Amino acid sequence: MPITIQLPDLKSQTIFNLTRWSALVADPEFATLPNRIETDRHGHLERMLPHGTPFTECAISTADGVKATDVAWLGPDRPEVHEDPILFTRAPEICVEILSPSNTPSEIDEKRTLYFDAGATEVWICNLDGSMSYFVGPDRQAPNSSLCPAFPDRIP
Repeated sequence: MPITIQLPDLKSQTIFNLTRWSALVADPEFATLPNRIETDRHGHLERMLPHGTPFTECAISTADGVKATDVAWLGPDRPEVHEDPILFTRAPEICVEILSPSNTPSEIDEKRTLYFDAGATEVWICNLDGSMSYFVGPDRQAPNSSLCPAFPDRIP
């Protein structure tokens, strides 16, 4: 039997997430963790979308708490780029999840739905075989990205 959970409204959860996030980043124990910066060796995302800002492992406030997407792209008109530390209260335009063997299909479906609920325009999934799946709605898959049509169908 499927399990249904009742999530709080996004506005209330965002207020909670911002408060909790501030406490976590102020904690000296977490301050010793190294920041991890990764880029694609080809720079595909940055070159194909030159007027925005790519991020790795960025935190997004959702109705189900703070989620971290593996990669994201934020459009040029978003003021959050200058915040530190960044907790997006509205999802970046593109949220990318890179699947690993530990991901379950329901986990990825939930994250995709939460990212769209938080304002994402597209959610990309990099599958285990390197193929890309592009979503333009929680359950609407597209053959390619409308924001970055030149992005490849497969990551080698």
